Amino acid sequence: MNKIPQQGLIIISIFVGAVLTLVLQKKFKIIKNYYISKAPLIKKYWLFVIPFIFISIIAYVLIIYFSPTNQLNNNISILNQATTLIFAVFAGYFAFQQVVENRFDKLKEQGLIYFKNQSYLRAIQYYEEAYLINSKDFSLLAELLELYLAIQDYQKFDNKITYLERLQIEDYEQSTLYYLKIAKYLFKQDLGSTKTDLKKYLKLVKEEPSTLIHFSWDFQDIKKSEPYNKLDGEVKIIFDNFIIYLSKKLDEIKKKRFEDFDFILEDKT
Repeated sequence: MNKIPQQGLIIISIFVGAVLTLVLQKKFKIIKNYYISKAPLIKKYWLFVIPFIFISIIAYVLIIYFSPTNQLNNNISILNQATTLIFAVFAGYFAFQQVVENRFDKLKEQGLIYFKNQSYLRAIQYYEEAYLINSKDFSLLAELLELYLAIQDYQKFDNKITYLERLQIEDYEQSTLYYLKIAKYLFKQDLGSTKTDLKKYLKLVKEEPSTLIHFSWDFQDIKKSEPYNKLDGEVKIIFDNFIIYLSKKLDEIKKKRFEDFDFILEDKT
């Protein structure tokens, strides 16, 4: 059997690597866009390690099969050094990411403590710092937007709500998005926009019940805020009924009435 020259081995290795990359990118596009983006760091680590081992095995097989006998040991040595270097670089990267992730979690946790203590500006400071680390964390951005509502900074709210719309994937995240938008309209006493978006949301819930079923939110923090406590009349009634509806605490009769756009739910005599 004729031996392929070393240059040919390099070309074949590059070609195989390129083909594998293209196939994996196309085959696992959903994993890349959804699962990887949501996976804990340890899972992302193994999503690197497993393909790395697979590709390394292929590289060793190619070298053993195609290398001339007198160059086999040298080529294996070079591959050993290359794989060790690549793995060390990525291991260092994941170690750094672990430090960053731990800092992100601590910032978010500290911000939540200040939020619950109604120290809104301090809470925003921590949340925005966490946002700089990971701008794709849906729950972080949603809580930051609720903080903007608590201090009635509607300009910053409007600037970031579009990012939240891009991040939403799960059905229940639609509920979060609508809750924040409708809360803003209610705080601004905009009943027209409130009722328009409420109707859109309720139609969505009827089409996709999981939008509400899997939704969970702690409304106690926003109910302590100044703009909420200033609400009165129809606006407050609608907000309270909406919160009760989102909390899944309406009885079946009132739930149906609310979904039929009776937002006041006055007792019928």
